[in-house]
This record gives sequence, C-alpha cells and structure tokens, in this order.
Amino acid sequence: MGHSYVQFRYSNIRRIAKASFSTAEDIAIEAIEPLFQPSNHTTGFIITDEIRKWQPPIETEEEALFFLNKVVSRRIDQHISYLLRESDPFFSKILDSIKYLIRSQGFAITSHIGKTYIIEKKTKIISTVIGGAEFEKFPARLFVDRKKLLSSLIDYLKNETKYFPAIPLNELIFRLKELNISSFLDADEQVNQVKLLEIGEIVDRGLKHTERKLKETYL
Repeated sequence: MGHSYVQFRYSNIRRIAKASFSTAEDIAIEAIEPLFQPSNHTTGFIITDEIRKWQPPIETEEEALFFLNKVVSRRIDQHISYLLRESDPFFSKILDSIKYLIRSQGFAITSHIGKTYIIEKKTKIISTVIGGAEFEKFPARLFVDRKKLLSSLIDYLKNETKYFPAIPLNELIFRLKELNISSFLDADEQVNQVKLLEIGEIVDRGLKHTERKLKETYL
C-alpha cells in the first residue's frame, strides 16, 4: 500500500530528538494506533466509523486506497504537530501566535495531501503547492512584520511564484524560529538543534502499518 501512495514527497521537517519517538516506525505506529481503538459510538473501531462517514461511499479498491491515504496522512500530520508542541516550547508559542493571526485576519487552515496549509478563506487548493526547500528561500523581509506576515506571504506566492497561494504551516514556524523573529521569540531564547526527518517515510510506514492492522482485524 505504501508504494501506491501518491507520488508526493514531503519536505524535510525539523523535529525534537526525543528517544521515545526516534524512528519513522515509532511515529507512524503512534499516530495510527488510535484508529484501531474501540469506537465510542458503535461496536466497531474508530476507523470503521471513519469509513461509514466517508462521502461518497467507498465502492472500489481505488476509492479505498484514496480513503486510507487521506486518513493516514491526516493522522500523521496531526501527530507530528502534537509531538512538536509537546517537545518544543518555541514551536508551541509561535503556533499559538500564528493561529491568532489566522483567526483575526480572515485566513483559514486546510489539509492537503497530509500537510497543513494556511489559505485565504473561501478558497480551495487546486494546483501545486510550494515545497519546504523552496519556501526556505523566501526573502527574510517577508517574515519581519508580524501584522502583515500572512498577507505578505500569500501575495508573494501569488505574484512571485508558480505555486498555489498556500502557506505550509510547519515550515512557516521553522522559518520564524530560524530567523529568530523578535515578535515571536525573545532575543535571548536559544533555538535548539533538531533532527531532520522525512515525513513521506513516516506516511509510508503508517500506511503499511494500517494495512497490517486491517488484515489482522478483518481477515
């Protein structure tokens, strides 16, 4: 199933090196296991509830694979964000500040192929989004003015790139940390070294683990 995952490679993300979450396998299993916990609403599992709620109803193997890709990648994205918040107080502080800007300035958060993006309200991602490596090359001046941060980045994506105007949330937080923007971090706060990890690998492990669990549960 991992090999059938869409040919989209996530950019590298930084992650706090905690021994209990040191491998892609650890993260994938930790993220996916809750899907196989008993449901509070039916006699099945949480993943069976997800299947029942999915629209349109799943009728083919291709639709089932698409469903699993979406559910697994969303779960892993949520779990990565949780780990970062729990492990890194700077990440948590910046994330809270960005969420305030999103709410107060009329932007929205959306999930696309397992990653979280900031977009303008009443829009939907319909074309290619920017990768992490290219986002890191954005001019530092775009990140200085907190009040204009999101609008400046959206405008830059629209006018200076070929990508859909969607800001990758985690990459934005890491960029602000690296630049040590004073409006998000105090000048004397030291940014710890963090470990590079390929999210695509984690999603692949998560899909394989989900497939094994489904076979154990239903076969």
